[in-house]
Amino acid sequence: AAASSSKSNGGGGSQLYHSFDIGRGVHVISIDSQHTAILPNGDPNFAKFQKWLVDDLERTTADWIVVYMHHPLFSKGHHDTTRDSDHKYSILRQRLVPVFDKHGVDIVLSGHSHAYERTTSALFNNERVQDSADGDCLDVTSGTAYVVTGSASKKNPGQFNHPLMGVGLFESGSVILRAESPQRMNVRFLSNEGDGDEFQIVKGSGASCDGDSSEVRTLSLASQNLQEVEMKRNGVWRERVPSGRFGVRPSKRSSTASPVPATTASYYARVLG
Repeated sequence: AAASSSKSNGGGGSQLYHSFDIGRGVHVISIDSQHTAILPNGDPNFAKFQKWLVDDLERTTADWIVVYMHHPLFSKGHHDTTRDSDHKYSILRQRLVPVFDKHGVDIVLSGHSHAYERTTSALFNNERVQDSADGDCLDVTSGTAYVVTGSASKKNPGQFNHPLMGVGLFESGSVILRAESPQRMNVRFLSNEGDGDEFQIVKGSGASCDGDSSEVRTLSLASQNLQEVEMKRNGVWRERVPSGRFGVRPSKRSSTASPVPATTASYYARVLG
């Protein structure tokens, strides 16, 4: 769908922060984390931005709210938000997280750290709100997903062990969002050099992390007449496995070598054909 600018395109006509709609289902907000969002308390320009942000969030009726800004709130990649010598990250968290929590922001995209990181649970008040079996489906009904995607043009190494960011990849690439319905959005990291990553965010009373009916959590090859199955690795449907063999290549969540003769394994799989 084509993007159309919203009427609230920035406080006082500022182009440092603005919002727009993609179709009728996705509302996108751009925040200036470099300057406006960290101005001193009492600064009239910060007060203007703060009011604009709340007004904009209260006004939207879109199914999904996406925020993007330069600085991450949570990262231990190229930049470490737990080492906050200039207090920039803590100021951003103190000012923005309560607003995101209160007004139902679904996902926050940022850069600055030149790698890929993401939460494996929605966050509320800087804490995890769910313990998913594999972190590939995040229920954002009462929380927000956070993604660092700063490696489109270059990558830098990092520790990738932030306690709230369960996935960290030292790979170059970019992120694609696809709103599949008012209750489900697909988020995919397209890597230039590896498997990348893919996960779902869901919300609402009908939200479900069970996936579609073709997915099987525990697959027993011995008890089913299968011609071919497809394995989900790193959240992406990638590996095709013929009948009589079951293998999972090494990944960020598994050190199991391929192939591995077995009759049962706890990985997502779906029957092909």
